[in-house]
Amino acid sequence: MDITEALCGLSRSGLSQKAIAAAVGTSQSTINRALAGADVRYSIGQKILNLYADLASVESNHPTDGSTQITGKHAVQASSNQAGAA
Repeated sequence: MDITEALCGLSRSGLSQKAIAAAVGTSQSTINRALAGADVRYSIGQKILNLYADLASVESNHPTDGSTQITGKHAVQASSNQAGAA
């Protein structure tokens, strides 16, 4: 898995670029550039991959949950994209 794939997975799960950036300690613009294929610092790349792994672990334990919450060092609450949908 590369950084771009991990970021796409995080985005599909409902996390905004701003939330991802906050969780890994960088700016939203860095996340945007990484999604476009730009290189990021190794430490940020590792944090992105760890965040994705944490998310995958949480989702596999709670597949019917409408929102995703990552606990521990990557505490982020994703907004539900289904809110208000009829």
